[in-house]
Amino acid sequence: MDQSVLSNLPPSTDNAPTEFQADLLAMQTLSVEELYAIAQAQTEQAQHKRHTKLLQKKKSSYSPSKNAKNSLLSDNLPII
Repeated sequence: MDQSVLSNLPPSTDNAPTEFQADLLAMQTLSVEELYAIAQAQTEQAQHKRHTKLLQKKKSSYSPSKNAKNSLLSDNLPII
């Protein structure tokens, strides 16, 4: 029973960066509509550029050998 209750709680903000914790706690009381509006909001140009740069950095650090290993592992899985 305890595990069921814990799995239905919102995620803890303790692992989030300190500067985001207050906002995350406040968001837990918002309605679905309010959260959707936040999710659909436009980001500032500087934030967009930073996000794009981080995505490109992540893409450039992609390891094909790791992906090939994962592909080999998945090739051995039975097809259901």
